[in-house]
Amino acid sequence: MRYTIRVTRYIIEVSHAERDAIRERSAAIFGNRYMVDVAAAIADLAARSPGGITVRMIHSQTRIPDGQVKQVVKRLVEAGLLLELPRNTPRAPLYHAIDYSGGSWVALVQTCRTFQTTTTDSQVAQ
Repeated sequence: MRYTIRVTRYIIEVSHAERDAIRERSAAIFGNRYMVDVAAAIADLAARSPGGITVRMIHSQTRIPDGQVKQVVKRLVEAGLLLELPRNTPRAPLYHAIDYSGGSWVALVQTCRTFQTTTTDSQVAQ
């Protein structure tokens, strides 16, 4: 079975073993198996969705359960990398925007992309 990792400007297809390796590396570095996938998905979605990004949009792209996506998004908000946008009504979806100030977001996405390509390249080399 093949999985697709969508990253801004290109798509990398990975096997189940490669996906697990990426998630293990993500867990070791960030303390969460899904941080790499979610950050890359947010970067991709932000390029196409200037009005903001929801947890549901990230789930639709990654197929990671909403609850897991929500945990990562919450951590990114707490770290000041994502901003919660105001809701029009109490039951409206919660949209998020990237806070590009300080360069931390760009560094995170570059690191996540490196994990994805390095893991894929090392799997191919073996």
